[in-house]
Amino acid sequence: MEELLLQEDVSIAQYPPKNVSNLEIIMDEDIQVSLFENVKANKPINTVNLFDWLEDPMHQKNIAYLRNQPTEEDRKRVKGMLRCITASGTFSIRKLDGLIQHSGIICIDIDGKENLHIEDFPNLRDQISNISNVAYCSLSASGNGVYCLIPIMYPENHKEHFNALKEDFLAYNIVIDISCSDVSRLRICSHDENAYTNKEAIVYIKRLNLYGPKKPAEPSRKSSAYPKCIIRHSSTVEKVTEIIKRIEKKHIDITESYAQWFEIGCALADEFGEEGRDFFHSISQYHPMYSEMRTDTLFSSCLGGGYSFSIGTFFHWAEKYNLT
Repeated sequence: MEELLLQEDVSIAQYPPKNVSNLEIIMDEDIQVSLFENVKANKPINTVNLFDWLEDPMHQKNIAYLRNQPTEEDRKRVKGMLRCITASGTFSIRKLDGLIQHSGIICIDIDGKENLHIEDFPNLRDQISNISNVAYCSLSASGNGVYCLIPIMYPENHKEHFNALKEDFLAYNIVIDISCSDVSRLRICSHDENAYTNKEAIVYIKRLNLYGPKKPAEPSRKSSAYPKCIIRHSSTVEKVTEIIKRIEKKHIDITESYAQWFEIGCALADEFGEEGRDFFHSISQYHPMYSEMRTDTLFSSCLGGGYSFSIGTFFHWAEKYNLT
């Protein structure tokens, strides 16, 4: 996915992209997964073929019923009753040590609540469908999101593949649900007349270990992401506070693009945790589309995401705006 040709907006692919590798390894079509009665069930009721289940015509009736519910509470209740699968394999029980056989598939969710800048999810689905690694792409059960299935080279490195995909999508201003790193995560049924299927998808090979041991003599991935900025204050809190004072004095918006905004949020979350939330609001307030709710939602995503941005990322953007 690193060689995609991009548009300026949230679309992923302007043209059919190049493959991630010259090793054009095609996934296996006979993919077996576990079927569960509903989201509360811990034990499967059957083993099914992945694509047969995705294309089951019964989903149309169930999803139409779900989407026609009058309230969010009703939709949540109905959604909890729908059948679902573990897209990443077969399980004796729905937890990590219950895995019998990995399917070689990872399911990626793109939720509207974490991507408030995306309004046209059918268009996003169509753009993602241009990616040669995507085997299936559909609107979610609610219709306010997209999910896609991607074959991976090393099933034993499920989380490392997820980490790489997370950063690939983030490069295109798309935040994927961090719960997708869980190999036992459920995929609720959905229906989309324009869902995309590619049973000859190219296997995704990239992996990224964010939590491996670091060699003391070498800079970490975080610290090497941007050059160090020379700021005269002694502590990080003082440095950040001083920059925010300059932002507020001059009413400068350093969150012009979604990517900048997200990186700054992740940098503050990494350095300060929950205490960085107020800093993030102070920095975000000068964007013409600032809202307290959207800013809180994004920062919460940054807190739980394990993204590889450090406080150096914030200083990098501050330097770009001559604030250091």
